[in-house]
Amino acid sequence: WVIPSWPTPPPEAPKDPKLHIYVEPGMAFGTGTHETTRLAAGLLIEELGRGPRESLLDVGTGTGILALIAHRLNVPHVVGIDIDPEARRTARENLERNQAQVIEIPDIGIESVKETFDIVVANIIDGVLTVLRHDLARCLKPGGRLVISGVLIDREEEFYEGFTADTGLKILKTAREGEWSAALLEKEI
Repeated sequence: WVIPSWPTPPPEAPKDPKLHIYVEPGMAFGTGTHETTRLAAGLLIEELGRGPRESLLDVGTGTGILALIAHRLNVPHVVGIDIDPEARRTARENLERNQAQVIEIPDIGIESVKETFDIVVANIIDGVLTVLRHDLARCLKPGGRLVISGVLIDREEEFYEGFTADTGLKILKTAREGEWSAALLEKEI
């Protein structure tokens, strides 16, 4: 449950406080209400439910909501990156608000990421995903999983075909909500 930072959880929220994520969006993207965020979160939660993962990179972390979900679902090493300094500031505040300062928010772009991860998630508009596709694949361990969201349904077929070309990625699953599409992909071993 994503809850604004100021109120108490609503009565319908789960009783377990571990399932509550408090977010103050500030000027950053990602309050959990947008279809692309819900799609990415759903695919991420489903993937993490398949078994433990050691590491996750959240590209375009915004408020840090997807990084927080991974942390709450026991991923021990979580890194969130964003090119927007305001988003990084907001994400760090949200990590503190949720006692999750163990999540790293470095001041780097994806081109500077040197390590590889079990899961990479990117909730970014499809044009930017296209530009980042080789970097996203590079940041994945062999057999790692990539969650992407932000693809408009009216061009998803063409997008996914172009996105996977010469990256070593294959689509395992797609999901749709409203006018948006998201996908779970796997990197070849």
